[in-house]
Amino acid sequence: MVRRRFPYQFKLIEHFQSVQPSHWKKMIQVDGKSRKLYFYHHRVRDGLIYREEHVGRKTFEYYKGREDKLIYRSVTFDGEREKDPQALVLNKELHTGKDVTILKMTQKFELDPLLPAESQIKKTEFNLDKKKVFVFYHYVDGKITATDSAFNRDDLIGQAKISDMNDKEQEDSQTA
Repeated sequence: MVRRRFPYQFKLIEHFQSVQPSHWKKMIQVDGKSRKLYFYHHRVRDGLIYREEHVGRKTFEYYKGREDKLIYRSVTFDGEREKDPQALVLNKELHTGKDVTILKMTQKFELDPLLPAESQIKKTEFNLDKKKVFVFYHYVDGKITATDSAFNRDDLIGQAKISDMNDKEQEDSQTA
């Protein structure tokens, strides 16, 4: 491992060998602001190759070679927002030591050439600030438009209630 410090920039850069248990290739950290992690591609089978954290604001990850075709995932936070009883709150978010409200979560998927493009999800966005869920599909060759859908978050929550799921689990355990 090689560690370099830049005290006037509050920056730390670490390089790791591929045989170390962390599986990190490189880490760049600016105290209290950001952290970038580069991973070896042959590490654990989750396909994570890059992660970047902007403390208290956003975290995003890039993936490669996953079976589910996931290539990107992000979460956007807001630590200054007043607590809404329906808001999704992450308690004591890492590094900031305070609760943060989750505003948006996004996932992006690559196209599988073996399946029809119009049936494959390209991007899902869970916008908790707008209380909407957006689903975007891949483009079909030769078309300039693609299908997309928008759902109201409250309508989706009403369809699957947690108490109903718990009742089903109890019924399953009694029949087994």
